[in-house]
Amino acid sequence: MLYGYDRNVYFYDANGRLVPNEVLKVWRQKQDAISEDERTATNASGNTYTYELPFRTLDREADMRQAYAHFEKLLKDEA
Repeated sequence: MLYGYDRNVYFYDANGRLVPNEVLKVWRQKQDAISEDERTATNASGNTYTYELPFRTLDREADMRQAYAHFEKLLKDEA
């Protein structure tokens, strides 16, 4: 279930913020030719953000492999 959301639904900007659907809709049409105004949105709380390119999805499997390798090395170094 998470795999589908991570690869197809949820996109994050260069600052790690979840990009809202209204910005994603324009980005999917224009790709990286999207203007700063089109990358700017106001949320329900009234906060305005400009989302920074590139937009990326999560790769939890790669993150877990990296974390596993790091902790495996730490444990090996302690022994």
